[in-house]
Amino acid sequence: MKQILRLPAWVFIITILAPFVFWAVPLFTGQALYWGAPVLQFIPWRLEGMEQLSNGIFPLWNSSNGLGSPLMANYQTAFFYPPGWVIILIGLLGGSGGIAWGYTLMLAIHAGWASLGMAYLVKRYTNNPLSMVLSAIAYSLGSYFIARAGFFPMVWVGAWFPWMMVSIAHDIEQGRRIWKIKKFPFASVLVISAALLAGHAQLCWYMLLFTFFWMLFIIKGSEGRSQILKRILAFCGYAAFAVAISAVQLVPTAELLLNSQRAGSVAYESGLTYSFWPWRLITYFAPDFFGNPGYGNWNGYGSFWEDAVYIGIFPIFMALGTIKLLFKKENQETNRNKKDTIFFWVMVLIGIVFALGKNTPIFSFFYKYIPTFDMFNAPARYMLWAHMSFCLLAAIGISQWKTPTGKGLYWLRLGTAGGFSVLVTSIVISLYLPNLRDSFVRSTITFGVLAIITGIFSLTHDVFFKRNKQNWWVGMVVIITFLDLFLANRLINPTINAASYSNAGKNSEILDGRVYLEAKTEYTLKFSRYMRFNDYRPIENKENVFSSGLPNTNLFQHIDYVNNFDPMVPKYYAQVMNLLPMMDKQEEKNWLMLMNVKKIIRSDLQSETGVNHTELDGSRQIWWFPCAILAESNDAALNDSRNFLQNWVVGSDLNQIVVESNETIITTRNECSQSHFSFSVTEENPVSMTLRVNASEDGWLMVSESWYPGWEATIDGEKSEVTRGFALFQTVNVPAGEHIIELKYKPLSFLFGSMISGLSLIFLSIIGFLERRKRIHKL
Repeated sequence: MKQILRLPAWVFIITILAPFVFWAVPLFTGQALYWGAPVLQFIPWRLEGMEQLSNGIFPLWNSSNGLGSPLMANYQTAFFYPPGWVIILIGLLGGSGGIAWGYTLMLAIHAGWASLGMAYLVKRYTNNPLSMVLSAIAYSLGSYFIARAGFFPMVWVGAWFPWMMVSIAHDIEQGRRIWKIKKFPFASVLVISAALLAGHAQLCWYMLLFTFFWMLFIIKGSEGRSQILKRILAFCGYAAFAVAISAVQLVPTAELLLNSQRAGSVAYESGLTYSFWPWRLITYFAPDFFGNPGYGNWNGYGSFWEDAVYIGIFPIFMALGTIKLLFKKENQETNRNKKDTIFFWVMVLIGIVFALGKNTPIFSFFYKYIPTFDMFNAPARYMLWAHMSFCLLAAIGISQWKTPTGKGLYWLRLGTAGGFSVLVTSIVISLYLPNLRDSFVRSTITFGVLAIITGIFSLTHDVFFKRNKQNWWVGMVVIITFLDLFLANRLINPTINAASYSNAGKNSEILDGRVYLEAKTEYTLKFSRYMRFNDYRPIENKENVFSSGLPNTNLFQHIDYVNNFDPMVPKYYAQVMNLLPMMDKQEEKNWLMLMNVKKIIRSDLQSETGVNHTELDGSRQIWWFPCAILAESNDAALNDSRNFLQNWVVGSDLNQIVVESNETIITTRNECSQSHFSFSVTEENPVSMTLRVNASEDGWLMVSESWYPGWEATIDGEKSEVTRGFALFQTVNVPAGEHIIELKYKPLSFLFGSMISGLSLIFLSIIGFLERRKRIHKL
């Protein structure tokens, strides 16, 4: 904190204030993001968690999506991230609308925190206030994060990147180690913990890797090789202790990963879908060269947000200006800047090459042979390394910004004239080629204007400083940089009145069962109607998205869905859902009945809403089977289940269930006829169900809920195994007679993770108490 307070007052104020000014309109008009992930994932997840907490239930399980799925273990919910608790508090006051607006507030807060951290990081390289401010604005308001603002955890995690570098560098240099009570690395441990809990593992991993390499670079530059191993161990110690603190989130998430459709690795084709499109490198200078979905004219390859890289014209030109340092002879003044410049340019190149993904053979090789490269989607996100490096290179370049002399002055004048030529040529071309894409013309005109402005400010630098008018010059540079980024990014996050989220749940339908949204209908609704990649502008009332039937908007209406838009879902559920579109109508119908589907939503071009609703009779939540077909593996269980359900005719008795189990105590009867069975549900909530049953013979009770580790069953208080029926559903073997059956979700992963986190925090608190007591005694 003492270091932060040493920042010039105006730097401190502007770095924090600029992000709030950027988000001022949605903040003060009660707007919230809605396009894409906000309305389909993050806001409904947080709403579900808040409502469960309000009912005295810890939000471990979401029973309303995907036949039930882990909620808290879903890493991107970031339920254990302390700053995110503010959203819950706002939600308790304002409902789902409060939650939606709370996310907007957290975007501004995290952008301000990132900006301040960047200013502090730049202070390690230069005391130039302009370097601190421009780099801070470029990092926090650059397109890399603003284009991804709807993916809230990315912004939350990215806000800790500069703080991670600052804290780790400081603790390493101070010789702090987790095994040294008197020199415990509180800052590094807490910062890494915050990043781990903020909800995006991919960016957090990239940040840790970048910081690790940066740390090694610092070591090599400041000390001999003998210290490298010790500092590597220190870094690993920081990360290990942070992992222990975050275990309450990480352990359940690890369990979900191992039991999800992404267990092992991400499939090659889907994992490399969002590879950086090489032509988008042009957008470092002209962000809308290929159009902008905010204007409805995006015409580039892939998605706009994954390849967004713009950091502002002044910062990128200043970063490019550092290339000359690579060829300067080293002296005491330029020695450190040159080494840092080399490192950051290397990281720019590595980041870009990795981000290109499938566009080069390099990433494909790494994907196949190097661990961690096959863990995540979207290689384009490696551009984070280039983003951070360019911002720090800009800081170095700005610190040496002055009016050049000699050949430098000649090239500056030539470059300024070149900007004027681009401007004039673009205008002339637009007049003679009116059919040329508007985005090409507008972006090149804008680039020409900004290039001229950059040249003018460089040519007048010394004039202003010699006349003691530098404050005017600096102020104009800051304002232009902010306006440049604001105008480039202002339309790429569509908003809606936050109250619309609260209205979404009013007059909702009461349905005693689930809804199934046909796969091709879901795709059409998402990408052709509400979430068009090339045009963020709505083609109808924006509020219609809440009644569109898209998952997970059903959480606003408190309707249960078979579909689930979570990034990771239980693998057995995903397995069946992938097969459903390929089944014949009879088999599909039988599976949907077992899933307790009461309504099917399908495309209907003749309908005003674009869909029609079909009722499905015969579905139910609880099923009883007097007999079982035993299967020893998942493949066998799925094949047997499909064969059985293909031949089941609705209206006839469904007497047999396919059960996957290796238990030898399970027996089956040679003759199978429907037995008498009755039940009543005496208690039900997202994490438990209690039933009173009466069966004339032994049999199998099946609940239309996904099987998942952590679900336990008791029969009259005695433990019983929960097996998988029809390769998917929770199933319990029940003896004849009257019984009380209780199903509860009690994941050991959460208990184990909580214990590790709790002990780590207690240990950290004790060390902090001893450290504080020691300081008081010294005073």
